[in-house]
Amino acid sequence: MEYEITKEFTNISIDTVTADIHFMLSNDGKTKVVCFERESMSHSVSVDAGTLKIVAADEREWYEYIGSFGEETVTVYLPEVEYGALTVKADTSDVDLPPPFRFTGLDISVSTGDIDCDALVSGGVKIKTTTGDIELERMSAGSIELAVSTGEIHLEEVTSAGELKFTATTGEAELENVTCKTLYTKGSTGDIELKRVSVAETMTIVRSTGDVRLERSDGAELSIRTSTGDVKGTLLTNKTFVYHTDTGRVQLPEKQSGGKCEITTDTGDIRIEIVN
Repeated sequence: MEYEITKEFTNISIDTVTADIHFMLSNDGKTKVVCFERESMSHSVSVDAGTLKIVAADEREWYEYIGSFGEETVTVYLPEVEYGALTVKADTSDVDLPPPFRFTGLDISVSTGDIDCDALVSGGVKIKTTTGDIELERMSAGSIELAVSTGEIHLEEVTSAGELKFTATTGEAELENVTCKTLYTKGSTGDIELKRVSVAETMTIVRSTGDVRLERSDGAELSIRTSTGDVKGTLLTNKTFVYHTDTGRVQLPEKQSGGKCEITTDTGDIRIEIVN
C-alpha cells in the first residue's frame, strides 16, 4: 500500500511490529510511505501536530508470522534532507537510515533487529536493540547512547560533541576514527577495540570478560577495568599509570607524566606503549 503525504511535517514517528524500515530520498519531490500490508496487517499513516505518524495495526494470529519475515517493509520516501526528531519503535525490524538525511534528534528502539545509521544529528542519539547489531558510519551527533544485549557495536568516522556511551552485554565493540568529549562503555562478555579514538576528557572502559585493545587512541584521563581480559595497545600522550593485576604481566613506559591512566585486571596482562 502506498500513502502519499501532502501535509507539512517536521518530526517522524514510526511504531511497527515486524517490518524492516528503510528511508530513501524521493526522486519526484513528494513524500510517500510504502508499506507491506495484508488483510490482518495494515498501517495508519497520517500527519498530526507536525509529526508524520506511521503506526501498524497487527491482528495476525501467531501462525501467520511463520514464513513472513524478510518480506515485510516500510519504506519512507522523503523529498528533503533535514527534519526534526525521528522516533522508531518496533519488535522485529531492521532499520536502515542512510545519508544525506539530517535530524535534530534520534530515538530508535527494537527488540530484534540490526540498526544501520549514517545520518547527521544535531542533538541526542539513543539506539537500543536487544538482539541485533548497531552500526554507525560517517555520523555526527550532539551525544550518543547505544545499548545491545546480544549483538555487536561498530562505529566508524563518528563524532560526538558530548558523551558517547554504549553498553554491550554479550558482544564485541569496535570503534575506528571516533571523536567525542567523554567516553563510557560497559559490557559483560566481549572484546573492545579502539582504533584512533580521541576523547577530549575522560575515557572509561569496563568489561567482565574480554580484552581491551587500543591503537593510537587517547583521552585526558583513562580508567580501564576488566576481570579476565588483557589490556594492550598504544596511547598518544604520556600518562601517569596506576595499575593492578592479580596474575597478569605488566609492561608500561618507565617515564611517566601527564594525565592519570588507571588499569585494573584480575588475570589479564597489561601492556601499553606511548607513540607519537
